Amino acid sequence: MNVRRRWILIPAISTCLLLIAIWLPFLTGGASWSIPLLVVLAAADCVCLVVSNQKLRCPACGEPLRGIIYCYLFQQERGCYCSGCGQYIEVVK
Repeated sequence: MNVRRRWILIPAISTCLLLIAIWLPFLTGGASWSIPLLVVLAAADCVCLVVSNQKLRCPACGEPLRGIIYCYLFQQERGCYCSGCGQYIEVVK
């Protein structure tokens, strides 16, 4: 079984953009455009996280694959085992 890599990378990238937008008011001296940008990026990040959590499920049993994000991004493994059924799930392009 496999899971697409984009469902791991899209929320990671949107969260990084949100963290940058949080620091923008401090860097720009409270510019008026930074707060609406923060709100838009926060909403986009929430949507990305919800959609990603729906897509990152085990194809066999439907269990959420929360550990695959950590394994792929930080341990740089190409897959992990499902906690529900024990099947190996591989990350593909």
